[in-house]
Amino acid sequence: MEYVTVYADPSETLRQIFRKAASAQLKVSDEALKDCTRYCKKDTGRLMASGKAERSSGTLTWDTDYARAAYYTGAPDRSKNPDASLMWAHKAAQVCGAKWKALVEKELL
Repeated sequence: MEYVTVYADPSETLRQIFRKAASAQLKVSDEALKDCTRYCKKDTGRLMASGKAERSSGTLTWDTDYARAAYYTGAPDRSKNPDASLMWAHKAAQVCGAKWKALVEKELL
């Protein structure tokens, strides 16, 4: 009887997993920012334009002096953005979360 010995280097396997996960993080961050911006309040467009994705961590931020108040309070004026919503990132997650998950799964497989 003949035997075959196979050796798998676990460190190389981990490197491949981390590379794929990093790639997935970048793609999902970009896609999430785009999707969240769709639901962002719009008056002058400054708030929407201030959205940024910290791609390595997946953190999305809107950087204006009124972003926090706009996110949680008031009523979105839908005359300039018919999809505008309070808590626009949460809204995008509800609507697009399955798409983001599928994007990650595609990258990891």
